[in-house]
Amino acid sequence: ASNFNGSIASGLTLLAWDQSSGTAGTKVNTDYGSIAIPDSGIATPYPVSVSVSGLVGTLTDINVTLSSLSHTTPVDLDILLVGPGGEKVLLMSDVGSGAVTAIDLTFDDSGASTLGAGAIVSGTYKPSNVGTSDSFPGIAGTSFSGLLSTFNGTNPNGTWSLYVVDDSAGDAGSIGGFALTLTTAGGTQTFSLSAANSPFSATSDTVSVTVTPVNDAPVATGSATLAAVAEDTTNPPGATVSALFGTHFDDSA
Repeated sequence: ASNFNGSIASGLTLLAWDQSSGTAGTKVNTDYGSIAIPDSGIATPYPVSVSVSGLVGTLTDINVTLSSLSHTTPVDLDILLVGPGGEKVLLMSDVGSGAVTAIDLTFDDSGASTLGAGAIVSGTYKPSNVGTSDSFPGIAGTSFSGLLSTFNGTNPNGTWSLYVVDDSAGDAGSIGGFALTLTTAGGTQTFSLSAANSPFSATSDTVSVTVTPVNDAPVATGSATLAAVAEDTTNPPGATVSALFGTHFDDSA
């Protein structure tokens, strides 16, 4: 504000902002909170999509990470990834037993094993499916590839969509976020969606602001002349102090 004198503690808050993803690193999108999984039916949002751009060449490898997955009965979950070209890979379906809380799952064709009927713990696994038929509203077909290499040779740029369905009533859960690690001839980059992530730095710093007072009296310019006023005239126009001198002083400095 004009003519403020004094100090403001922590007057400015500073955050670092990464505006460019580059050829390697992490590009973060924050257009949703978490993926809410109902006790039966499609998750919200459905699907969750991440936009990829700027990658050079076709895909040679892809890994998918689901972060902070919680569910009282994960065997109910069917999770499908659809690429920009319409290719579809079933990441997990009808696997696990017992509840899971805030686990992180990475799906990689090079994973040591698939998920089975036992308890699920955080780790890296091959895409895993128990059963032969899974339905996803809005997606044609009920049988899908179980190999992430299905995406190899395709253009990675475009919209990738994650479809999550709970196929049995009685239990619910959530997924904190998901990430795609895409490798092409141009390098490897991770694209992620997470409620906890932001393109701004996780911490901030503050700067105190002090304004030193100065003698900044208004600057007068020009002159004013009071025109003749008839005796006993009430509130003659143009004869007030503000009307006479208001435009002849400047206090903006």
